Amino acid sequence: MVSDQLDRHPAIQAEPNADFEIRVLGRFRIIGCSTGEDIHFRSRKASALLASLAIAPERTLTRERAMELLWGSRGEEQARGSLRQILYEIRASPLGMSAALEIGRLYLAFRGNSVRTDIQQIASLAQTNQIEVLASRMIDCPDRLFEGLDGIDPVFDDWLRVEREQQLFTLNHAVIGLCTSEKQRNPTACRTIVSALQRLNPCDETIAGIGLELDHATGDLAALHQRYRWLEASLQRDLDVEPSESIRDLYRELARVAPVHSARPGDTTAPSHDVKASAIEPPVIAIAEFDLLSNSEGERALATILANEIEFALEGLTDVRLLSVGDASQATLRALSGNSISAYVLRSSLLAEGDELHLGWKLARVRDGLLLWTHRATAPRNLLRTTIDGIVARVAGAVLPTLERDFDNHPIDAGENSGYGIYLQGRARMLSASTIAEMREAVSLFERAIEIAPRLVNAQLSLARLYNTDFEQSLAGHDRGALRRAAFELCSRAVNVNPRSAHARARLGWCYMRRGDLALARNQFEEALALNPYHADCLDEIGVAFCHMGELDRAMTLLSRAFELNPFPPDDYFCDIAVLHMLRGDHGRAEENFEIAHNGSLHYGAFRLANRSLLGLDGKPAINSLRDRFLRTWIGARPPEDDDLIEAIFEYIPLQRAEHRELVTNGLVLSGLSPKRFRASFPKTPCGAL
Repeated sequence: MVSDQLDRHPAIQAEPNADFEIRVLGRFRIIGCSTGEDIHFRSRKASALLASLAIAPERTLTRERAMELLWGSRGEEQARGSLRQILYEIRASPLGMSAALEIGRLYLAFRGNSVRTDIQQIASLAQTNQIEVLASRMIDCPDRLFEGLDGIDPVFDDWLRVEREQQLFTLNHAVIGLCTSEKQRNPTACRTIVSALQRLNPCDETIAGIGLELDHATGDLAALHQRYRWLEASLQRDLDVEPSESIRDLYRELARVAPVHSARPGDTTAPSHDVKASAIEPPVIAIAEFDLLSNSEGERALATILANEIEFALEGLTDVRLLSVGDASQATLRALSGNSISAYVLRSSLLAEGDELHLGWKLARVRDGLLLWTHRATAPRNLLRTTIDGIVARVAGAVLPTLERDFDNHPIDAGENSGYGIYLQGRARMLSASTIAEMREAVSLFERAIEIAPRLVNAQLSLARLYNTDFEQSLAGHDRGALRRAAFELCSRAVNVNPRSAHARARLGWCYMRRGDLALARNQFEEALALNPYHADCLDEIGVAFCHMGELDRAMTLLSRAFELNPFPPDDYFCDIAVLHMLRGDHGRAEENFEIAHNGSLHYGAFRLANRSLLGLDGKPAINSLRDRFLRTWIGARPPEDDDLIEAIFEYIPLQRAEHRELVTNGLVLSGLSPKRFRASFPKTPCGAL
């Protein structure tokens, strides 16, 4: 019965000569088939209406149903008027969209075969056994449906939840049977397809099981481990359950007998955040089993608890891939690292002596065994929850900064076709750049990385940072609107690619804050903190944001936490906490932290100069140097004035409270600036002279 219904479902019927293609996989798009151009509407509700119409039975929708979906909270007359306005916008759209849409007094419908969906195309390829074409079609398949349509109306959100499941069911029904029957004859293509399905259905054990068998059949042990870990983490995260006994047995059996070598060129491995199959993948961390120096039942149980907690914490780091290994020999680690840009191993030890436990961790590079970070802790034998949390935070928080420090100190040339490798080149260029031309080189590298790997979140966030900070304060006297809009689009795309990325949420929060949408910014910051409380750079970014919003106590808590977690705190951390001390009125501690940092950036230099003047130190000898540095960034048509300098500083550091802006302005005036528009109001006497 279900099969018969599916066979008649419109998503299974192909329309090869359609005028328009509607894509529901990933970001919702409407494309003119003759031109390949996207059709855009001013209102998202126009897209939402066409989305619901494209997958409705017989592609027909009553006007009442359309009004209920999109304007459920409004009165009937208001909803009816809004629907008329949306229909007018659709009829006025380019590329002849109105010709495909039949608008009746009671019903709305797509005419004939004028429209096809991407799921419909995939299902048609599966039905006709075009497995190679299907594999190429799904290799860069996104991991979510109807992106960009959330939040339009509560009723429409409910509809989206149901339709996402229904469309996934339709897709699975069409594709899984083909992969099951073809996995012996064409395992590589089937593995590509199944990996795409697992990205869409990360908790589906049937799909994961087929993928594990295909990883084994193609001789890729690394992908087998990765796929199982992905399933395990997804089940824990989304359903709070462990994999079933049958899938665990399958995994253990295949892992025991599979040959150990990395994927062959052209193979598609288990799901990752960089869906484009590039030659180089993000770094991998192999987590070795605890080395128990006093082997008793209690210590084994405690080691299991700590290992699980650390693995769960590290799952929140979207910048790396994780493998859990029993055999941590060098040969196995190198085999498991596959084609990752770099591989690391985290080893743990536990020794019980009397009433105390001695714990140790070492993080080392696999390729040469170089020890990058170590940590030791002593704890009572009866570990409390808070003690465990503190240990886990210290270990999980140190991993990513240690890896990034290794990348920055030892750049890796990954070639011209590796999205992740080019991203690392862009990161290295950004960190070393001292001119706008060098910053633009970093921008070009990030853009190239995104072109190769459109779902590479790190590259999108790094590029957004450059746009949001005017190329790290290398540019002034220009219209910032275009850069800010580009940054917002990149961060929004990063959140859509990986909604569980704390760093993406934090960067999107900054975009909202720069726009003045503080409530939306705070929502993103709180979401980021809930997703990953161990990402030190992310904690610092959010702490700085709360500082700029005037929530100084919250900012101090987060910045202090970032210092605790990051074993290699960068100069920015010291400058950020210096600004916080300055706004709290503790100008002495602010100067101490500015002195430690030796940060040469323009905006921190201005804040330090203002702070020194408020402290009673003479800043006038340095004010002309600050003006000269600002002049080198200026591209405006007229010479810059002191007001332009202050305005740029507050663009870089968007203080939301008037009294904080006045404090900084007063310090700069005491240093020798003479603004005309910006007027300082207090204090009238330097702090050091009171």
